[in-house]
Amino acid sequence: MVATLIALMALALFHFVYESIVAPDLRLWLTSKLYGLRKEASLLKLECAGTAAELNCILLQESINVLISELRRISLASLVGIEIESRKNPGFLARATQRLRMLDECTSPRIQEIRAQCLDIATKALAVNSIGWAALLVAPWAIASVGISASKTRLRVLVLLNSGEFQRISPFKSANEALI
Repeated sequence: MVATLIALMALALFHFVYESIVAPDLRLWLTSKLYGLRKEASLLKLECAGTAAELNCILLQESINVLISELRRISLASLVGIEIESRKNPGFLARATQRLRMLDECTSPRIQEIRAQCLDIATKALAVNSIGWAALLVAPWAIASVGISASKTRLRVLVLLNSGEFQRISPFKSANEALI
């Protein structure tokens, strides 16, 4: 009984320290990286003005803006939300896949590099936001039920959602909504 109580108190302390000190600092670091990528995407958009790559730059810039505003909400629950929404609304996944295809077919190496960095940041945000629950409860079951390859595909879709789609699939409120 005493050992269980001590273990639960240690878990609560870990959770408190992680969620109130460590995770916000990591999110701030990831957000600062995204601001740098957004600036690069803006400069690239100016360079690509009037070319076929301009639409890709706009799409990339929009996805970075959504990542910045919704970084805290990138979690396993959001990936599950994508899965649920794609089953309820096949058009949702079709639109996201079309945006993925547009950027996959882009020939600009700089756009591909920025996109890869965004995906890396989203992967890190997923780990930061899910580590508390993932290690204990959800990750083994979620990965086993969906599969690693499907999880990677869903994360790629998550990175390219627009703000409205992200709001619809994510179960958490953004920081702006929480203040209202």
